[in-house]
Amino acid sequence: MSLWPDFDFEDHCPSCGAYVNGTTNTVNLEPPQPGDRAVCVYCQSINVYDEHLKQRLPTESEAMENAADPDLQEILWAMRMAGPPPSRQ
Repeated sequence: MSLWPDFDFEDHCPSCGAYVNGTTNTVNLEPPQPGDRAVCVYCQSINVYDEHLKQRLPTESEAMENAADPDLQEILWAMRMAGPPPSRQ
């Protein structure tokens, strides 16, 4: 049973094309909203949910905000230290 029955998890990373079939929220138990960020477990790209809750590449200003966000940078560091993700299927 999903926490968010109305949210469609199926998507692809716009950076590497990896299939995405799940998401988690590091702040609360709410589903993603347009403008929220998503980090790909395969390539560690930082993507943004669009108005249809599909991932897109960040704009230049969003990318600059991401680079300056210490919490987001800590998440990326932890992902890199954890090692490579499971192989793609």
